[in-house]
Formats: sequence, structure tokens, C-alpha cells
Amino acid sequence: MERLEKKGREVPADYLNRPELEPEGAFYFDAFFRLSPSRRVGFSEGPIPFEAIDAFARRWRIWGSEFDRFERMIRALDSEHLTKRSAGKDDPQNLTSMKDAAGLRALLQSVGSKGG
Repeated sequence: MERLEKKGREVPADYLNRPELEPEGAFYFDAFFRLSPSRRVGFSEGPIPFEAIDAFARRWRIWGSEFDRFERMIRALDSEHLTKRSAGKDDPQNLTSMKDAAGLRALLQSVGSKGG
């Protein structure tokens, strides 16, 4: 940011208005977005495979009850993602941008209310 200001360039508004998540929420979102490409795609988009979740958790040394919580959170985010995608694949209202702080909070609250 300082380098841009020194060069007389503006800091992008998206950077200044980026959503702020609690560290734990940010970790789950990061994990979800890293795991999403591992899903199988055929006639429709499938869920994130257990093997991918397990490998990610082992890499980050997430064990025992922490793994159970991690898997539940990834599955809840994935379920929400797949529900929105199947409701209207091309409908922008069914997508949540990473830049939409209110949308991300609402998604986390929705997942939390389902017992994630």
C-alpha cells in the first residue's frame, strides 16, 4: 500500500473495502476455496471429496475432534455452495463474491445456524 502511495497511485477501493472475517472464519473460507477445485465434475458439480478434505487436514495437522469440526465446516460451506449453484447456475444472486463482506457474514451465519 505504501509503495503505491509513494508512486502517486491510488490504493484500489476493493482492497480498502475488503471484508474482514474472524481469523477462524477466514481459515475455513481459505480451505474451502483451496479444496473446491478438487470436486468431481460430470453432469453436475459434485461435493468436495473426503480424500481432499482429509489430505488438507493432515497437511495442516488437524486431528481428532478438530478434524470433525473442520470437516463439518467444509461440508456446510460446500452444501451451501452446491445449493446456490443448483438453484440457478447463471443467476448472480446465487453467488457470493469474496469482496462482499455482508454476503460472506450471511453465508457464515447460515452455515452456523445449520449446526456447522
